[in-house]
Amino acid sequence: MQLVDDRGDRFCDVWFGVNPDDGWAFDGLVHFGDPDADPHVWQSYQRYSDGTYRRLPSFASSLDQFRRATKGS
Repeated sequence: MQLVDDRGDRFCDVWFGVNPDDGWAFDGLVHFGDPDADPHVWQSYQRYSDGTYRRLPSFASSLDQFRRATKGS
């Protein structure tokens, strides 16, 4: 799945339950990644029984931070 901004530009990729960094293995988490590159997770969330989601330790806390870290922009 891809999320787009209000201009229709791709913002990020989203994978539900599978991890592209681990050979597409099922892990039950929600993963977000860069839409302009090969599948790579930059942020993951776990759903808890009370319906909340919590961010797991991640490469970056936002797509902007990820882009700065990986592309120098």
